[in-house]
Amino acid sequence: DMIRQTISDAYGSFDKFDKLIKGSIRATLSDIEDKMCQVVDGTKYEPPYWGIDCEQLTKFWHDIQGKKDYNKPKVWTMRDVVEKVVKPETHGTGLGMALVWNKRGPKMAKTLVSHAWDESFDDFCSAVCGRQHKGPIWICALAIYQFAIDDQLGPDVKEGPFAKVMKQAQEMLVVHTKTCDLYSRLWCVFEYYEAMFLDISIVMAGKREVVQRQLHNQMSTRTATCGAPSMDMSDDTRRIRAIIENTVGYLKVDQEIAARRANCAES
Repeated sequence: DMIRQTISDAYGSFDKFDKLIKGSIRATLSDIEDKMCQVVDGTKYEPPYWGIDCEQLTKFWHDIQGKKDYNKPKVWTMRDVVEKVVKPETHGTGLGMALVWNKRGPKMAKTLVSHAWDESFDDFCSAVCGRQHKGPIWICALAIYQFAIDDQLGPDVKEGPFAKVMKQAQEMLVVHTKTCDLYSRLWCVFEYYEAMFLDISIVMAGKREVVQRQLHNQMSTRTATCGAPSMDMSDDTRRIRAIIENTVGYLKVDQEIAARRANCAES
């Protein structure tokens, strides 16, 4: 009887421990999911709803061009626009520019825009605004709340905002500008590969000569990085490299993107 009781107590303790662990995991996952949302008037909106209309980007571009210090003393990049305009206008809201603009009617994105933050903002807007889109567009710099990037990206790149948007997007617009080689940026390369895997339409944007030059440039996923080129290796770089190294490998990614780029260059 004593042995049976001991076993019963052990199973009971294990059951309580199991429930405690599962409850803790559920709470942690729920907390992560909550942090990856943006909240408007008590309603949570997931990343796909952080889209904007192209007309809103055009107006934003024109408003910025009217600033006295615009492109002074140097040409503003997307990174400059985030620091000098996006952050001041969204500070304390918990929202990216997209939901600040669209509180009354969040827009589900149909076009994911892949681009490099060290590009000229004028070149970026010219490329994006100069064509028709399948629907609202998703631009990370304007979608994500820039004061909580790590929380909103989440711990798993393949389950983060970019992945969620890509899974329901109809196309990915790949923006090429003369000031930054898109294929030297790891996020852009990873997005390109994921779009191919999901069989999403990939559309090239930018001046034809710039697009063609970058399509013919040599690329290496192994040396591509995230963040400002002057920065040390970022957490994003480590995470994306880990995914590639533990799955298909750098060579496979390079070969498949190279084949797709060759087809684009010929068209």
